[in-house]
Amino acid sequence: MKFYLVDDEQSILYVLQNIIEQNFDDEVVGMSSDPQQAVNEIQLRDVDIVLVDLLMPEMSGIELIQTIKNVKPQIRFIMISKVQDGDMRAKAYQAGIEFFISKPLNIIEIKSVIKKVEQNVQMAAQLSSISAMVNKFNTQPDPPVAIRDGPGHNNP
Repeated sequence: MKFYLVDDEQSILYVLQNIIEQNFDDEVVGMSSDPQQAVNEIQLRDVDIVLVDLLMPEMSGIELIQTIKNVKPQIRFIMISKVQDGDMRAKAYQAGIEFFISKPLNIIEIKSVIKKVEQNVQMAAQLSSISAMVNKFNTQPDPPVAIRDGPGHNNP
């Protein structure tokens, strides 16, 4: 899987990068502490999962998710934040996150959440593949039916 990390704290970016690259067979294809730069880069790169901070200057994580979802709806999002407010978390889920990870970061929680989201991505890919095969099968034209003369039928 290909990850992109967005957090206004540089130390968080490096901690997340280390966890992902040391514990999974995955790649961090980019990271940024500037949400607008992150939006631009995510739109240009092949990204499967984005870990994004909720509260950042200039653009919230929710705004970032909404912007990217309009262009790349298949990308999965994991929100990270120290915010405990239920309304803010609800807005994050409404924006399309898969999971919410609380700060301070817990390596066991991060690994567990990433594993679940990766499984969701793989399951969606398999379902899409199966759906494509079924659609291909259903859209094939029916073979022509030959009408043959049998005994007792006279053809001029």
